[in-house]
Parts: sequence; C-alpha cells; structure tokens
Amino acid sequence: MTVEEFEKHLKAEGGYYYRPNITVHYYDNKETGEGGFCGNYKGEETEDFDSLQALMDAHDWVEIPNSLDDESWPMCRKLPEKYEYGIWWEGIDIEITYKPKWVALYDHIEVRARQPLPITETGYRSIFLTETEITEAGGAVELVKYLLEKDADSTDWQQYKEESRQETLF
Repeated sequence: MTVEEFEKHLKAEGGYYYRPNITVHYYDNKETGEGGFCGNYKGEETEDFDSLQALMDAHDWVEIPNSLDDESWPMCRKLPEKYEYGIWWEGIDIEITYKPKWVALYDHIEVRARQPLPITETGYRSIFLTETEITEAGGAVELVKYLLEKDADSTDWQQYKEESRQETLF
C-alpha cells in the first residue's frame, strides 16, 4: 500500500490507525472545511500536518500497513464523536476530552494539563469506563473534578504543591 492510498483511506473513513503506543489521526475541521493529520507517540502529541507524508517525514515512528486487510494492524476505523471541555482547577488549566463508545463497551476520557495533577505526574491521564459509570458520576467533567478532589489530599500531591511554591536558589 502506498502512502497516498492509505491517506485516501484515512480521509474517506475520517479515522485513525493504531499500533502499540502509536496513533495517527486524520481530522476534518468542520468550521474551516480543512483537514489534517496529527500523531501521538507514547503519549506525546505531534503538531498538525497537511498530509500523511509530511507527518511521516517529520516523525520516523509513523508507519503504514501493507494492506487494509493486514491483521497485524488492530484498529483502522472511523473516529467516534468526541466532546471537548476546559476547566480551571486550583489555578491549573485542564482540557478534558470525552469519547463515547471509544472501544467496544467503554467510553474514553482524556485529561491534559501542562503540569502534574493529583491524578497524573505527567499532566496526561487516559480513563476507560462504561457509559453508565460516567453518567452516574454526573458526566465526564464531574468525574474528573471528583478524581482531582479525591486525590488532592494525597501526600505526593501535597509535596508537589509545596515544592512548586518554594523558590530554588540554583
């Protein structure tokens, strides 16, 4: 399969492909009518690219399958709908992405911040739960707020807050 053939397939499916620790996404911007490609390698997101080839040229970890029937590629499908939210928690800007029916029976919530949070040392957390569990928590945003508050009293978080308040001399 050529890069052009796979790019055409991704555009037609509005989808992504997945390898362990690697995803490549094609998206349409409904407001501008333009689309693009971006990737995620071990939790680190790339910038946006106009073509799959440009993404591949910039990042050597991007691969394409030999064919669309290649069973070693576990997912190649249309992206489900997603909802994006922003919250401000204890002076930290946090992005929450909620994707219903992401994998089989599970919904997916991604939490991103530019610094550690009580629920993640890296600023990124991926959560898989059933729709029922998320609904019972009051929705994705309320669930994330609950998890943040629940872990805010942890020793590790309190230590991080104290250390980040102290000025360094070096």
